[in-house]
Amino acid sequence: MSAGVIDDISTLGSDSPFADDMQLERSRFLSILRRHMRATGTERSKLRNVVIDYLRFSPNADELINSLISTCVESKVTGRLDVAIDILSQLGVQILRYAWQFLVNDIKNWNGLYPNRAYEPNDDYWYILLRSVAQSDASAEERVRFVRMCGKAQS
Repeated sequence: MSAGVIDDISTLGSDSPFADDMQLERSRFLSILRRHMRATGTERSKLRNVVIDYLRFSPNADELINSLISTCVESKVTGRLDVAIDILSQLGVQILRYAWQFLVNDIKNWNGLYPNRAYEPNDDYWYILLRSVAQSDASAEERVRFVRMCGKAQS
């Protein structure tokens, strides 16, 4: 990570790249993510690493993962889903844990409102999660177990 990227990050808000205030942290994170999505070459690679580090070390990582996926799904940028998959797959066990929790919550939410439907209505969200888990370095056994459980959920 170059000093220039770190300097750029520190000018986005507080003195700490992982601010305690969730709104400030989310705003800073999304600013970096959007810059990453527009960047090319070396700058894109450096910003990708900054986004990954944010997700690895933030105490609010789950909220930031959700924001990343939502931003990429809603974006009009070409390759937006691949951007999310590329970043999230680098989180390994962390993205697997997030995906498990999302599946459990999704089933609970949908079964209460629509008992015959288990999935989030936006298929792009699940596409990103499934591809990210599949490409992560979590154990093959755990990745396959997660995909099988998704397949068993009522839809």
